[in-house]
Amino acid sequence: MNKKKAKEIAYAGNITYGQLQGLIDNCDRTKPCKINKNITREQALTIMESAIKNKEPNESPNTTWFNHRDKLTLTGDGINAMNILVECS
Repeated sequence: MNKKKAKEIAYAGNITYGQLQGLIDNCDRTKPCKINKNITREQALTIMESAIKNKEPNESPNTTWFNHRDKLTLTGDGINAMNILVECS
């Protein structure tokens, strides 16, 4: 999945922690990393997986908030969801 489509899904916030974990579990960890060429995909997925560890699988992450300029932007969970979608889709 390209970054634009992943960002749209992250802004919509209609993905659950269980779906994100499923994407990580089914991802080929031997390929090169898409989001950061300086680390392996295994390292990237380990980092992303640790952010959603111990979360309720049926719960959706709060992916957006209004910043100091009253602009809707992605939270840390939103960025993580976007990166998982890019890396594993």
